[in-house]
Amino acid sequence: MERETSKSRERAWPLVLAWVALAVLTSLSFGARYLPLGVFATPVALAIAVAKACVVLTWFMQLRREATSVRLLVWVVTFTVVLACAGVMGDVAFR
Repeated sequence: MERETSKSRERAWPLVLAWVALAVLTSLSFGARYLPLGVFATPVALAIAVAKACVVLTWFMQLRREATSVRLLVWVVTFTVVLACAGVMGDVAFR
């Protein structure tokens, strides 16, 4: 019984660290809202959002244990979304 408890604690520890990382990144996102970042406000917010997405994908969705094809698919979808966002931002900037 004690072995099962120690194994479950070992498996839970990375999830606790991931949760703490998400809490810290959320605090950074909230704090960045009140900083005078000017034109860098959006890139900073997007960088924090990407970091949070990476934590979720890596730890909670266990993407690091998936097959290479699944990881490649995630990269392709991510690239497509980034490309679409860049297109929208470019359209808005040059109107």
